[in-house]
Amino acid sequence: MRSKKVACLLVLFIIFPTVYSETVGIKIEHTGYGKTTKEVYFSVYNTGDTKLTDIEIWVDGVKREVAGGTLSPGNGFEKKLYLEFGDHFVEVKTPEGAYDSLNITIPSILEKRPVVEEPQKKVSFIEKNRILLSVLLLTVLAITVFLLLKKPKLKLESV
Repeated sequence: MRSKKVACLLVLFIIFPTVYSETVGIKIEHTGYGKTTKEVYFSVYNTGDTKLTDIEIWVDGVKREVAGGTLSPGNGFEKKLYLEFGDHFVEVKTPEGAYDSLNITIPSILEKRPVVEEPQKKVSFIEKNRILLSVLLLTVLAITVFLLLKKPKLKLESV
């Protein structure tokens, strides 16, 4: 009888912590590149029910970054890493046991991004040809002034 009670208590003590424990979870995503493909942006999210601390980012088995502080459930942050061209294995780990990883290939050439052209303003004829019109106006004025100032030579004959 006593062994049955001990067995029941042992089972309760093993199951009890797992029932009331909070889940830990973390997610890492590749979100884009910077000016070059070596600048790689990642987003890290807390997908669990508990706060995460001291989030470590590992690249190819080498610890690269430690994000100190606390990351609350449902929140995230963005991190920029500099990676060489080729294939990489990126991991995030926490002391609470949260873990996620991804494989990423860094291309040597950045793919062309779509270029968004801004609409051009309509420029009037006067604005385009301002200098030409100014020279033309000054020429007409100079000729007019010259003609007005020139004294005509008139000969009057008497009848």
